[in-house]
Amino acid sequence: MNPKLQWTRLDNAAKIFPATSSVMDPKVFRCTCELYDTIEPDILQKALDDTMEALPYFRSILKKGFFWYYLEQSALMPEVVPETKPPCSPIYSRDLHGLLLEVSYYKTRINLEIFHALTDGTGALQFLQRLVVAYLHLKYQKTPLDETPLSGYVRQKLTQDEYSKYYSKVRLVRQKSPKAYRLKGDRLPQFRYGVIECVLSATAFVSLAKTNGATVTEMLAALLIQSIHEGMPVSEERKPIVLSIPVNLRNYFPSKSQRNFFGVILVGHDFSQQGKSFHDILAHVKQQFAQQLGLDAINARMSLLTTIEKSLVSKLIPLLLKSPGLRVGHTFFDRSFTAGLSNLGRMELPEEFAHHVRLFNVFSSTSKLDICLCSFQDRMAISFTSSLASLDTQLHFIQNLSKLGLDITVDTNLNQPFTE
Repeated sequence: MNPKLQWTRLDNAAKIFPATSSVMDPKVFRCTCELYDTIEPDILQKALDDTMEALPYFRSILKKGFFWYYLEQSALMPEVVPETKPPCSPIYSRDLHGLLLEVSYYKTRINLEIFHALTDGTGALQFLQRLVVAYLHLKYQKTPLDETPLSGYVRQKLTQDEYSKYYSKVRLVRQKSPKAYRLKGDRLPQFRYGVIECVLSATAFVSLAKTNGATVTEMLAALLIQSIHEGMPVSEERKPIVLSIPVNLRNYFPSKSQRNFFGVILVGHDFSQQGKSFHDILAHVKQQFAQQLGLDAINARMSLLTTIEKSLVSKLIPLLLKSPGLRVGHTFFDRSFTAGLSNLGRMELPEEFAHHVRLFNVFSSTSKLDICLCSFQDRMAISFTSSLASLDTQLHFIQNLSKLGLDITVDTNLNQPFTE
């Protein structure tokens, strides 16, 4: 390794992704911003160059060390390209040392795709936010970029490994989780994903959640569990439906890291023992959120994973032997949940730029079924990605939203009607 080049150890969460990425799940997510006007590629390229200079961490490439993968600073600069590849296509290649992000455009939409080892959804949206502001500034000659509310924020050094900073050593306790119900069926050809985007009023959904005494994420989780159950064979009801839900740890610790800084909770419902009505599901979901989202529980879970990483055994095992172990561990974790649910929260832009933007959205690669949520102003975008050909869960989910009195606009890359 060239000593003049800056390098960074992968954070705790990132270590799993290089070893477990595959053509079926390349560990890539796409963040999009849809404007009202058609994208001008030359201006977008200038905005991307400016953003990469402002956020040099994102110019990293991934390399393999003797014990772990690591990120190395690069002089490479990404080129804006027209959108030609399917969403969440592979970015990272073990044989090539390229950048871990791509920016493309289609009509009025800007796409940012990132390999998960580089950052999480919050970090990616921070990058996209900065890119969009730079683009709109250049196109419409708005407030000088150095004077926008985002400028000081993005120039801070925000690349510290926050897991190491905030963890406290804990005693390792082995926990065994029951095998979760798995969605089955034929997969789409060529490892592609079916993407479905639902857009609805954020105000209406928040009001609905409050009426039910729930948060937006709790309400979504209950609706998703209900929708999966409606297509579940009765013979499989002995297996719980479990959701893997990332938790943004920046909400619990004073951090604005651009790197991965999230935890995961598992929230489920056993229909053979815990009732089948939506009221039963939501009550059980809320109970689990309350148990798992306390600061003590969050800190214990984060510290457990970091303690494992920092153990002497983990440090001494070479990467050649460590990678198969990571893949085995990932396989066992994969069996513990049915689908994924990510709430990326609300996006904000300076007032002088906001009226040019219609919505923000997020999609994630998955070997299962994944649902992501992102809001901007009064537009809430709820997006499904799935490698399965069956759309039963998605159809049930959309119908359940409609039954609750919500007006929904649906878009998809699949030729499929979404009406009852």
